[in-house]
Order: sequence, then structure tokens, then C-alpha cells
Amino acid sequence: MHPLTYLHLQMQLEGKALIGDGLKREAGVAPDGDLPLVLVARLATGEVVVYYNESLLPDLQRKLAACVSEIQFPQVDALLHALNAKALTTKTEHLITYLFPADSTGGMDKDVIRCPRADPRLKALGMEGAAEHVFALERDGGLVSACASARENEHCGEARVFTLPEYRRHGLARKAVDAWARSLEATQKIPLYSHEAGDVACAALAQRLSLQPIFEEINILPA
Repeated sequence: MHPLTYLHLQMQLEGKALIGDGLKREAGVAPDGDLPLVLVARLATGEVVVYYNESLLPDLQRKLAACVSEIQFPQVDALLHALNAKALTTKTEHLITYLFPADSTGGMDKDVIRCPRADPRLKALGMEGAAEHVFALERDGGLVSACASARENEHCGEARVFTLPEYRRHGLARKAVDAWARSLEATQKIPLYSHEAGDVACAALAQRLSLQPIFEEINILPA
């Protein structure tokens, strides 16, 4: 699939939908915080695409569109200035999203267990509100690393992973995430992995899993 298709799939996961000529609105499926005023994404092809919140007035949308040619991703100062000139205070988040390798083979690692989200041991990992099935690793009777879908629909899922600090750097998160991804693929769903651009630990995990960057996005949010 084209990288733009994956971007649209993730937008659906986040409760965003495209309407008209590319505006976005909250779909009501999985609202997650403030809807961005502007979403700027650079695809793996190098193409930059921009979407505007439908609540922005047409005149402001035209001004923002005129600024797009000035963007040198990830620098979006021209867009921020246009929004600030309309007394809109903003903040930004920069995220990177990856695909899992298509040629993964083999079964789930023997150390990984599949447990229900009702398992009380997940509370220590902050995973008690995760998806129905969580893939985790045990040490000394407790769960120390786990991965589940932070969001999931009929098309894809996005990973949520956490490892207790004292058990990091032992390859446990890699095993949990890999098991989660295989589980989604077995149901013909696409596993996606995302992290904030400055998160060195998550970037290192993506590298260990041989993940493929598919797009980066800058969300310009109301402050």
C-alpha cells in the first residue's frame, strides 16, 4: 500500500476522518485528546501532505495552504505564525510511525504469555486499560514487560508497550511487541508502531525490531 494509505488508517484509529477536500473532523470512534488544528505529514516517499481542522475559517485555511511551500519538514514555523496571527496559541508534537517487516517468520517466543487485560498484575505496567489481549513476560511471579493495542479497529492496531525500568535493556520489550504484531497479522490486521521523535529508547526498539519508517507527522494542537 502507498504510505498515504497507512497515514489515513492511523488517522482513523485516532478518531480523525477526512471530509470534503481533505479537512478532518473527530470521527467519534476513538477520540484522543484535542483534535489538531493542522496535521503535517512527510511520507516515506518524501511527499508532504497537510490537513486542516474543519473548524478553521476558510480564509485562514487559504493562508495556511499558501504557507505550505515554505515548509522544510519538520520545521513548520510558517504555519505556526499564521495561526498565532489569528490569536490561536499552539503547541506541537512530532511522531514517527513504522511498519513491521513483511517477511517475519516463526512462532511466538516461548517466554511470552498472553493474558487478559483483567489480569491485576498489569496495573504495575500501566496496561490495565489496554486492549483485550496483552502479550507479556514474567519474572519472579510478576509481569515486567508487556505490549497490547493502544488503539485497534477492523483494519489495524497501534502498539502500546512498557517495561519496568529495572528490566530494560534485556530484549523483553522486543519479544512482547513482536508477539503482539504477529497476533494482529494472524487476523489480517496491520500492526503499527509509533513514538515521539525525541524518544531515544522507542527509536532504539524500532531499530531492534527492523521496523520500516512509513511516515512522520507534526500535529499542531491548541495550547
